[in-house]
Amino acid sequence: MNLKYNAENILTIGSITLRPGTNFDVNEAEFEKYKSTLVVKSKLQSGIIQVIQPVLTENKEENGTDSNAASGLSEFSAQEAKQLILDCNDLEKLEYFEEAEGRPSVLKAIRKKISEIKDEDQN
Repeated sequence: MNLKYNAENILTIGSITLRPGTNFDVNEAEFEKYKSTLVVKSKLQSGIIQVIQPVLTENKEENGTDSNAASGLSEFSAQEAKQLILDCNDLEKLEYFEEAEGRPSVLKAIRKKISEIKDEDQN
């Protein structure tokens, strides 16, 4: 399950840690346990926490090739994937996506975001 956390602080819900931006591969069963709590319910209703689901369309890159099924982004269109990458601040996850992704435009966005994060770390 993928969640977007629209706040500046880190939020811990049981064993789940949400960082600002897109959080990939959140344990769905664990999240379901806390989904009805007052804190999580209010954050979902206000949009502070958003469940991200792909639009059910055929995943074709602009060159017509299928996306790489190994990528955690493969269920998203190229446009959706690029937006998720912009919101992701998890360098380890981005590096995983870089290894697995096959779509050129998505790969370019991943590499750009990795570079931005590494540049921030150096300053």
